[in-house]
Amino acid sequence: MGARAALRAAGHPSVAAVAGLAPWLPAGEPVDQLAGRSILLAHGTADVVTSAAETWAYAVRARALARVAEVEIRGGDHAMLRRASLWHALAATFAGVSFGFPPRPGPAASALASPRRIVL
Repeated sequence: MGARAALRAAGHPSVAAVAGLAPWLPAGEPVDQLAGRSILLAHGTADVVTSAAETWAYAVRARALARVAEVEIRGGDHAMLRRASLWHALAATFAGVSFGFPPRPGPAASALASPRRIVL
């Protein structure tokens, strides 16, 4: 529930960005606290613990208030062990960009720059 808790805490004035990796975001989860923030939502296609469809529905609602990067990871599971280096690169690149550093070229940077959901 780490991603869900982090997204809920995003309304704190010191929060500028939040990453949700394989999040649990059931219908009705609030998004108002995301206003003006940068959000990363990534979900694996092999996740059988949490729902990717619910993540993408949440992203649609959040886009009205925040900058949302959506990344679907082919074969990615809930534990993020399959394709672990991609999960790590995505999180690290998002953190760096959120702190104002330029992204290193690669699939993670391309995904974060995309205005639509990208599949890696």
